[in-house]
Amino acid sequence: MKEEEEEEEEEEEEEEEEEEEEEEEEEEEEEKEEEEEEEEEKRRRRKKKKKKKKKKKKKKKKKKKKKKKNHYNNNVKMCFIFSITLLYYLTIKFGNVTDIKTGAPVSQLVRWPFQLQVRSRVHPQTPCSRAGSEA
Repeated sequence: MKEEEEEEEEEEEEEEEEEEEEEEEEEEEEEKEEEEEEEEEKRRRRKKKKKKKKKKKKKKKKKKKKKKKNHYNNNVKMCFIFSITLLYYLTIKFGNVTDIKTGAPVSQLVRWPFQLQVRSRVHPQTPCSRAGSEA
């Protein structure tokens, strides 16, 4: 009887030990899985952050480029419009408008900036020409 009881106790102890070992193994596996999941989450977060940063950089570059282009284009357009209106006004008002250095008429001028020289036409019916002829 005593031997049988001892054997039973030993068997029970062995079973308990096995169960404990199994539980420990399961816990270890769970911990490993949790760690792996955490690492994956960290990787995902990093990737997302990198993507966001790249997108922000691209947006900033695009915005900067657009601003520069628009600013430059607007200035050029305004200068062009201003210069044309000025030349038109000068030709209507005074007559022959030429470049000082080359003596070329305005219609042939290509380069900018150019210095203008105004030569007035003498109209026989203007008061200036009458006064000049009388004197």
